[in-house]
Amino acid sequence: MLSIRPEAVDQILNGRQFAAIHGDSMLATLPTEGNQKQLLVYVDGTRSPRWFSGSPDAVKFPVARRLWDSMAARFEGINDKPIVLPSEPED
Repeated sequence: MLSIRPEAVDQILNGRQFAAIHGDSMLATLPTEGNQKQLLVYVDGTRSPRWFSGSPDAVKFPVARRLWDSMAARFEGINDKPIVLPSEPED
């Protein structure tokens, strides 16, 4: 499970990472590939993190989609970077 301490939120946001939180659910973007692309992860405390390769489907993931819509409306430019899945570490 992914946990973020309240005192770390400012540091995360200043690092060009963005998040929207509602109750126990959080959707976050994480910069990757020299800040040219972003990872998109959803956590709700009930299962493993869910990674998306694009904006969440409103029917399959309604809470994640509402969080995405809220985050996209609040943070300019978030729609400008491609969303990619995390790559597997190389041996």
